[in-house]
Amino acid sequence: MLTNVYNGIPIRPLGEVAAPAHLLGSDGTNRAPIELLEIDVHSDIEAAHAFFAQYEHSPGTLRLYLRAVEGLFLWTWAECGKPLSSLDRRDFESFVEFLASPQPEHIWCGPKSRRNTSDWRPFEGAMQDVTMRATIAALNSFMQFLVAKGYLQTNPVEAVKWKRRRQQADLSKAGRTPESETPVTRVLDADMWKAIVTSVESMPRATEREIDSYERLRFLCAFLYLLAPSAGELESHRMSSFQEERGRWWWHVSGRDGKTSRVPLPQDMLAALTRYRRHLGLPDAPDAAEATPLLVSVRNGASISARQLHNILKNSFNAAADILPDSLSHKAARLRQASTHWGRHTSVAAKLEAGVSARTAQQDARHAKKESTARYVHDDDTRRYEEAQKHRLPWQV
Repeated sequence: MLTNVYNGIPIRPLGEVAAPAHLLGSDGTNRAPIELLEIDVHSDIEAAHAFFAQYEHSPGTLRLYLRAVEGLFLWTWAECGKPLSSLDRRDFESFVEFLASPQPEHIWCGPKSRRNTSDWRPFEGAMQDVTMRATIAALNSFMQFLVAKGYLQTNPVEAVKWKRRRQQADLSKAGRTPESETPVTRVLDADMWKAIVTSVESMPRATEREIDSYERLRFLCAFLYLLAPSAGELESHRMSSFQEERGRWWWHVSGRDGKTSRVPLPQDMLAALTRYRRHLGLPDAPDAAEATPLLVSVRNGASISARQLHNILKNSFNAAADILPDSLSHKAARLRQASTHWGRHTSVAAKLEAGVSARTAQQDARHAKKESTARYVHDDDTRRYEEAQKHRLPWQV
């Protein structure tokens, strides 16, 4: 018996929810004229599945869109009592406010759980700004698709995005620093990275499975440090994404926006790739049509999921934190908080510290704006810190 029900709507994964007829969207107030429809769908849910179908070969991206769209469907059905195709700008503004504090919390929020368990909830809790922006961006892409395919007349999310930009500008005028100008601090510094390397090299290698785990983690660390991938990219891409052109090796990576970028491989990355492929019993050079995952499961040879990747790295970061000396306990605490995305931050910061130009670092990180990369430049912080050391106490400490 379902117990997590709100206003008559089961708060469950969409595949388990049979929405009442009046919520299906056949006569939604934002529906476009039928003659404009370019996809064979008859309800809001069918339209959503048409959108999801674009990303069936990109599981990481699909998961992001599913989470955002699923939460919106459940909210509009249970909270608004209207179909998704009837939502307007005010509704989306209310949804943003809801995401900042989902209530009733026990109905909507809970720790990550498998979708087929009774503990599953669409949200983990109050949504932080970074996740909020990603969710709004995902919903904007979804609504743009529905408009482009002649299913909806307008995209009401666009106005919400504009409002958030205006709010950001208001914060700046009030003296608060916008996040785009805030220096990035989620970086694994030299002490942390040294501990990670030490913990990796200390891994047991007595059995074939232990060797597999060691070689995969060794390759993963090189990948994170040198190419700045996201968890979704590591999950969805294959060995064929490495391609040689005129004697130079590049990683061809497709992002959430569907655009493909080329990232040049440093020699150390090419060496790490060759080593891992040899361990897997593969030729040194990937084939253009090769379907081998970037990171291979030691259990069944399939691609590891973003969640598995998270667990692998958390175990590694915790092991590294354990070997840091007591004098660096503050760094051990931060290391235990680290996630896959910290590896991406670390890569960008390391490129700049190594003397790579800001323009090249921006291209390699696939940042659309130079301001995103500028957050990793700490020249002014370094100068200010060194200047501060000139200010001394007039007595012996």
